[in-house]
Amino acid sequence: MIKAGTDIHLQDPRFEERTLRAGSVVSDDDDHVIGGFEAEAVPAEAGDTLLLYYEENRHFVQQAVEVLEVVEREPSLLLALGPLGDPVLAESRQRYRVTTVNAGVTACIGEEDDRPVLDVSVTGFSALLEERHAPGTVLPVMLRHGEEAYVGRAIVVDLRDHEGGLKYGMRPVETDTEDGRDLERGLTEINLAVQRAQLRRT
Repeated sequence: MIKAGTDIHLQDPRFEERTLRAGSVVSDDDDHVIGGFEAEAVPAEAGDTLLLYYEENRHFVQQAVEVLEVVEREPSLLLALGPLGDPVLAESRQRYRVTTVNAGVTACIGEEDDRPVLDVSVTGFSALLEERHAPGTVLPVMLRHGEEAYVGRAIVVDLRDHEGGLKYGMRPVETDTEDGRDLERGLTEINLAVQRAQLRRT
């Protein structure tokens, strides 16, 4: 986890306005940190999923976190934050993304089954859904490719209108659990399989 004294920025992905609220890590533990922010920086409650940004090894990274406890609201906002998955470079997904439109990759996400997956990278994927979910929502996921299926949970990073529905950008969470590792492994295997198939056609 992040060390005490690190400058951090907090974003509530439930709101369309993507404002980053500056703060710092007040204290750190093995499985969570206490982040300090201006009072009313975000209307956070225990159980909320937020996005944390900070610099690590000279890279700006994004970390999905769960609010474990609102420690204090006045005179400053103190939040106990636990990580959901691993941090990723803010722009890392773009570099490794491959299109899967014609690769037969589908997903069951939430209560929607057999939804088309549009692209896959080793850190996330995008899919076309009909229902609207706010950024920050964590949903159960099953990815299918050929005869293989991979299950886990993923967080909604962003969404936008798209022909045929809503295009969701998603990233696996809880990658320290068996299901989380399964979904993460599936992303890697699908990404490599699609790349190999594309190379055979060139």
